[in-house]
Amino acid sequence: GVEIIELGTGNGFTAIELATLGYNVTSIDVSEVALNIARNRTPNIDNKPKFIFGDARELNLPDNHYDAAISSSLVEHFTRDDAIKHLKEVKRILKPGGCYLFYCGNRLYSGYRSGGYHLRMYNTKEQLDLAVGAGFYKVMSYDAKLFEKQLNFNSFYHSILNFYETLFEFMNLDKFLKKGIKAKLLVFILVCAYKEL
Repeated sequence: GVEIIELGTGNGFTAIELATLGYNVTSIDVSEVALNIARNRTPNIDNKPKFIFGDARELNLPDNHYDAAISSSLVEHFTRDDAIKHLKEVKRILKPGGCYLFYCGNRLYSGYRSGGYHLRMYNTKEQLDLAVGAGFYKVMSYDAKLFEKQLNFNSFYHSILNFYETLFEFMNLDKFLKKGIKAKLLVFILVCAYKEL
C-alpha cells in the first residue's frame, strides 16, 4: 500500500482521516501529550495510523521508504537552518519521485508574525527556497483554496489534495481570501516538493 509520513501529529485529525481512506500512515511528533490525544481519538479501524515520538529534524526512519510526506503549520516552528535540516531529512526518507506537501502561514499576510512557538514565518519565495536548498528538484506553491484545481496528479495525490481542500474549507479559510487587498495575499501556502527519480 501507499506509505505516508505525517510530520507534526497535532490532534491526529489528518493521520486518522488518511488512514480511514486506506493509506498506511505514520505520524511523528515531539509531544507525547499530542501523540496520546491522537491515539485516544483513533476510531476502531483496521488500518490504524502509527503514532511515534520523534524530532522532525532528526528522523529515525529508513531511507527511501515513504511515498509521500505531509505537514501542516510545522516549518514555522523551526529556525531557517533547522527548517532546511528538516526538509533534508524528509527528502532522505521519501522514495524517489516522492512528494512532500507542506503548508504554513504566509509571513506577508497581515497579523502573522514570528512569535511564541513560531520561531520564523516564511513568505512564499522563502518557503520555495527552503525546499530547493534542501535538494528537492521540483518545487511549486499553491494558494490554499485554488491548489487542487491547478494540479494534474494521479488519483493518489488528488485524494490528499482533496482532503486538504476540505480541511481548509472546514477551517473557514475562504472568508480570509475574499476580503479586499487581503485576497491578493495568501493566508496559507501549500508547497509541493518532489524528490528526483
